[in-house]
Amino acid sequence: MKNPIIPAAFALLFASLLYAQDAPKAFQKDLEREVSPFEPEPRGPDDPYDHFDPYSTAPKAVRIQVEFIELSHLKLSELLMDYKPRKTDSTDLRKMVQKLLKSDEAKLIDTLITVARSGEKATTESIEEYIYPTEYDPPITPVDSDNKPLPLPVNPCLPTAFETRNVGSTLEVEPTIGENDKMVNLRFIPEVVQHTGNVLWQEFKDNQGNVYKTQMPNFYTIRLNTAITTYTGQYYMAGTLSPRDEEGKHDSTRKIMIFVKCDILATVP
Repeated sequence: MKNPIIPAAFALLFASLLYAQDAPKAFQKDLEREVSPFEPEPRGPDDPYDHFDPYSTAPKAVRIQVEFIELSHLKLSELLMDYKPRKTDSTDLRKMVQKLLKSDEAKLIDTLITVARSGEKATTESIEEYIYPTEYDPPITPVDSDNKPLPLPVNPCLPTAFETRNVGSTLEVEPTIGENDKMVNLRFIPEVVQHTGNVLWQEFKDNQGNVYKTQMPNFYTIRLNTAITTYTGQYYMAGTLSPRDEEGKHDSTRKIMIFVKCDILATVP
């Protein structure tokens, strides 16, 4: 008696061979897939693609670069007159400014860079702590028992309270990585503080001819406090500020352009 299972098995095997389709090899590279912005350039044809894509799943950090570039007010006006942006990407404008830097028509004042994780604050400082008095006790004139002034030096004003001002460059940032790991929402505060001298508040001479002066410091500050949304790798012209002149006052003949660039980085070996 013939076994009916054997013909059925042969029929099933023949059908599977007839309608079988070529299947891609395991972990074969898909050329039409969307490439992650964090995937490095392939080293060669033998460099296999990792389907687990560590560059898209790795922890991310954001590198923020802020530049202060000084140029004349007239040159800034010429740049912005010819520049007609339709989007926030200011990379073309930054390239135009780079040509001015190379021709000494502009000056790079400072570049501040820091790295922060998404949603966390970071600060970089290049400062000198300037400590100065803010409150004084009045001068004291020596007197005798009859409350008459004695021919002795006057005790000058004595400081009783102090404050500290950071003089130099400070950058405070708080980046948040947005959609598809390509966009960055950034809150940042770049600041440059300069000590421009002291102002005389009080001056007097005692009965011995000694001169006493009470002075307070002057500071000139340029600061930008804003929030922007930008794409990774693009320059963003965030604002302009006015530097100080030789006397420490506002100089309307010059301007400082502030450019910011965010780069999303993957933490991989």
